[in-house]
Amino acid sequence: MCQTVRVKYRLTKTLLCSVLISCLGLPGLALPAPADTAPGSAAEHRLTGDLKIEISGVKGELAANIQANLSAFGYTDERIISKRRMSSLRDDSIKELQTLLQPFGYYHPQAQVKVSTTDSGWLWKMEVEKGPEVLISELDLQVSGEGSELEEFLQWQQDWPLPVGSRLVHSAYEQAKQSFGLQAELLGFFDYQSITHEILVDAKTNQAVIRLHFETGPQFVFGDLSIKSDALQQKVLDRFYLVDSGEPYTAEQMEAMREIIASSLYFKHLNIETEIDRESTPPRVNVSSKPELRERDRYKATVGYGSDKGARMLLAWERRLLSSRGDRLLTGLGLQQQDSEITFRTDYKLPISIQPGRFFIATGQYLYQNDDFSFIDDNTGQAIFPAVDGPRNSIWLRAGRLSEYWPQGSSQPLSQTLFLGFLDE
Repeated sequence: MCQTVRVKYRLTKTLLCSVLISCLGLPGLALPAPADTAPGSAAEHRLTGDLKIEISGVKGELAANIQANLSAFGYTDERIISKRRMSSLRDDSIKELQTLLQPFGYYHPQAQVKVSTTDSGWLWKMEVEKGPEVLISELDLQVSGEGSELEEFLQWQQDWPLPVGSRLVHSAYEQAKQSFGLQAELLGFFDYQSITHEILVDAKTNQAVIRLHFETGPQFVFGDLSIKSDALQQKVLDRFYLVDSGEPYTAEQMEAMREIIASSLYFKHLNIETEIDRESTPPRVNVSSKPELRERDRYKATVGYGSDKGARMLLAWERRLLSSRGDRLLTGLGLQQQDSEITFRTDYKLPISIQPGRFFIATGQYLYQNDDFSFIDDNTGQAIFPAVDGPRNSIWLRAGRLSEYWPQGSSQPLSQTLFLGFLDE
């Protein structure tokens, strides 16, 4: 009973002293501020301010990876961070760095984080020591199967980015591994397999062993080829087949067919569907398409003015598909103020071969203009005869063969034209 009374007495005494200090307002007497806090702190366990982090010792992709993945950077935009959380966050950051640099071949990084306060909040100075590099001591790359001797796969092995003695970079390994799969699909090896894919790291000796074995599987071939359109004869559509059924499939040949069909200007929407048939021997890729035709007619009108030519106007009409033979016609009328020029022209184009890019072409053009005729001496630049003004009429007729060739990797064809022409002026 007496012990309880003493406790109450001491509490009362403490409260009385606090009240006296507050009421008397004694000068020079203040409670100590909590340590390690910034201005404006309301209590020892809270801080109002920003978190800023400065990194030294690493740069480039290493620093970028730390900044993108270190948990502490997720708090840089917060205004209120507890001091206790700040301490645990610092400890967690040092542990996280042990794994953040491993993808770049540094398995023993060290870090020191110095925490201080500023007028605006917390400041971290993080000094990172990368440590020794993990070097590749053994490399085992193998490609087996039907396509193992193809030039593309042999080149892939030669271009391997992580030779023996180089630093282990996990992203380079993954990119090279993925590039093989991409190359295999481009060449029609859709059933390739990665039999062995491993990286063995000895953290004690800082050495790594890479083993990567691929099996290409069979190369697929082109199967059934079907391009249909009710508006065109089948012999016109057959011109779009750049390959025959049974030829090895490649993405390059598929893209070339797309380019040929698109350049024909017959179709608005081009959908080419592929179907994988693994039951056949060899496995096949069936190709089918029923593209949607463009509008049959197109009209164009332009009006302009130039300081050298004056006013001019162009009217044009194009019939993209004259008949089921795939022929088309382009007609245009041009007017120009200078020399009172009038031009009328018609171009005709007709597919003539089972090969794509082979056409019969015909052109007719009529030109009327007022010319200033004069004969000039090339040496002196002076007129030999006085200039004569007068109208000029000309008719130009041409007929021949147009051949288009598509260079590898080019989106535009090369053209060759053989023709006979007639000019009356």
